[in-house]
Amino acid sequence: MQIDPTQQKRTPRGAALQPLLGSAAMTRSRVRSRRFRLSVAALLPLAALATFLGTSAVSEAAGGDPVTPLNLVTNGSFENTTAPTTSFSTVSAGDSTTLPGWTVVTPSLYGPSGGSVDLVANAYWNAYDGNYSIDLAGTSVEPGGIYQDVPTTPGVEYSLSYWTAVNGDQSPGQAHTMNVVVGGTTVASIDGLSAGRPLQWVQQTTLITATSSTTRIEFDDATVGDVIQGPALDDVSMTAVPDTVSAAPVAISPQVTGTSFTVPVATFTDSYLGSPAAFSASIAWSDGTTSTGTITQSGSSFTVSGTHTYAAHGTYTAAVTITSIAGASASVSDGVTVADAVTTCAGSGCSGTVTTPSQNVQISSTSTGGSIQTNVDPADGSYSCGDPFRHAPQVTTVTDTGLNANIVYTVTFANKAAAGSWYVPFAVCYQSQTPFKDLFGHTVTTGLLPLCTLLPRPGKPLVAPCVQSITELPLYLGNVVEKIVLPAGDPRFH
Repeated sequence: MQIDPTQQKRTPRGAALQPLLGSAAMTRSRVRSRRFRLSVAALLPLAALATFLGTSAVSEAAGGDPVTPLNLVTNGSFENTTAPTTSFSTVSAGDSTTLPGWTVVTPSLYGPSGGSVDLVANAYWNAYDGNYSIDLAGTSVEPGGIYQDVPTTPGVEYSLSYWTAVNGDQSPGQAHTMNVVVGGTTVASIDGLSAGRPLQWVQQTTLITATSSTTRIEFDDATVGDVIQGPALDDVSMTAVPDTVSAAPVAISPQVTGTSFTVPVATFTDSYLGSPAAFSASIAWSDGTTSTGTITQSGSSFTVSGTHTYAAHGTYTAAVTITSIAGASASVSDGVTVADAVTTCAGSGCSGTVTTPSQNVQISSTSTGGSIQTNVDPADGSYSCGDPFRHAPQVTTVTDTGLNANIVYTVTFANKAAAGSWYVPFAVCYQSQTPFKDLFGHTVTTGLLPLCTLLPRPGKPLVAPCVQSITELPLYLGNVVEKIVLPAGDPRFH
């Protein structure tokens, strides 16, 4: 209903309006700040659960109009109305259409009904933002309030901002209180003394951590006996507080082809989110596959773990991306070395095996420490000894770390799988980063391996690399077995 301003709903205009910042003298230098924590999860309806982190106030001169690009509040400045006015109009409790997004209520302090608010035009008194503001004491027997259900994400922190003043027609010195209710709990009581016009708007901010997909925000006139004149409200906004994810990679140990592994791939922290459920993680394994990471928590730190199986050996990059429900993300990368066999040596030694359709490679060493990585690939002609001999059908690549003894390789393959004429005997073509003596006594880095000393003795020690034996059973038709001794210390293949 529109009311004629000549009916003088409000008392005569005063001079300067004091900000809504407490019962003390209302100067901008007396801005009051409060921080507190209140858990209400066990007390509130599921549609309005929230944990409240604090309230603060900033004068208009100090901060100006805050930037709220992701405002979740609908019609926060009350500019959208089905009852436009050039002065003021009353909206009664129960009305949810006059101010789209908002529902007018009678605050619980006064009973179930009888409340109202006034929509006040800029021509009547100065709004903070746009053309309209709200007087929480309408023209009715009880003061009023307004609420809105805002979509939220559980666990995310939000900043609720609103600008407050006192009715410009109120006679000077009259105290008024506005209650801010979030999820059914009063999180702030804003007190102020009236002084007149122009209204001096003051920003208030409350931090909220949502615990439900919907959080109700409500603003009530909490001054008993208020009729017609009350606290004023404008420019309500609610935005997600940005979080920061800080991540670091975790070194991944060497892995083996065809074997599933589960390892930590990253650790991270967040600026305020504190539950694994607040994050998701994806891992791109650089072999064309991506999987979802598992997130666990220890204190304030989180760990991302992933499970994967590589089909082929090589050096890969595991790219980890962590995303929070508040919108922040971080990415890190880990190198992954994958071999056909990774043999770890300790104590009395070590052994391992690589089996392919064409050949079988057994690995052993008496080393008491270190590891051996072995890969087997089809021969591709990338290196050659330039000889007429037959060789194993696949290339074995060896990389060892920290060994203190030789490596013995026993390579078994079918005679029919070897290249070359059947009557030419077998030999081992070998390439190393360290020069060695070949079968003909030449110092080379690529050449045929010499035979090992059959019975090492003082003055005649076994000098690797060398071939200890090559056998073929049954003759010409069966499997070829090459027993090769390699020195520890540098990458090589044969």
